[in-house]
Amino acid sequence: VEPSPARDYTRLRFEVAQAGTVDFVLVNSFGQVVTEQTYDAQVGENLIDLDLSEWPAGVYFINAQHPGWMATERLIITK
Repeated sequence: VEPSPARDYTRLRFEVAQAGTVDFVLVNSFGQVVTEQTYDAQVGENLIDLDLSEWPAGVYFINAQHPGWMATERLIITK
């Protein structure tokens, strides 16, 4: 996740060994789901830009799941 802290946008950068779907669930610091997205990842590096301009300031967690792995990253939004 870059940048973090972020203001208006952030970029998710990740690599996968095999093509397939990656499920993203973004939750706020209260554990409430803010958004869910599915992305069709290609082998190698993948980039996703997220527009944060409508999101309130706070701490969020981005959970990503792909066959064979899962990861969680923290995102801080400042306004």
